[in-house]
Amino acid sequence: MGKTLKAVFVCEALGERMVWWVSNKQQAQRHLHHHINKDNGQRLAKYRKHEWTLTIEEAFGETTEVHYDAVSSWGGK
Repeated sequence: MGKTLKAVFVCEALGERMVWWVSNKQQAQRHLHHHINKDNGQRLAKYRKHEWTLTIEEAFGETTEVHYDAVSSWGGK
């Protein structure tokens, strides 16, 4: 059985918090892309103006350590 990851999108300025249960980081990035972009791939205006973060961590680990990757709206893309 594969590992389950928890992807948490937070935009505090807009009061948004989304949680996606995914099987890999690419799937989390896909969810993020569909959430913050229009169908044509352009970023939605509300996300261009505000800072947001995406945190990915293992949901059910055998240890108490938390492993995460963070993606920020100010990360250079």
